[in-house]
Amino acid sequence: MNFLKLIPIYLFSLILSAHFVRAGNMIFALLCLIIPFILLIPRKWAARLIQAYLVLGALEWIITLMLLIGQRQSIGRDWTVSAIILGSVAALTFASAFIFQAKSLQERYKLGKQEPADSGEESDREAEE
Repeated sequence: MNFLKLIPIYLFSLILSAHFVRAGNMIFALLCLIIPFILLIPRKWAARLIQAYLVLGALEWIITLMLLIGQRQSIGRDWTVSAIILGSVAALTFASAFIFQAKSLQERYKLGKQEPADSGEESDREAEE
């Protein structure tokens, strides 16, 4: 079932890859297709890397949105529909970084609360003796 929870990450990776293909940046397009394979590694750093990737992806959409608004305004065209669409894509891309809050994904990627190796209880007992 974890695969189903991760579908938004795969989807937004495809959309971001298409965005970079349209912009002519094939290196970033390929990276966007490769990065989701990191999810096959059940480690905390893999989940955190994907989260950072999604936040950067949302930032890319916001930058694109600002450029698009500027271009549309300079030629006198309406920009509101484009702003709503790209703003929604940016918000959903950002929100997908929070998918790792799901309990099953926290267990898979070892994201739960980690207890410290030395909780200090032994040193307290030694001090009492």
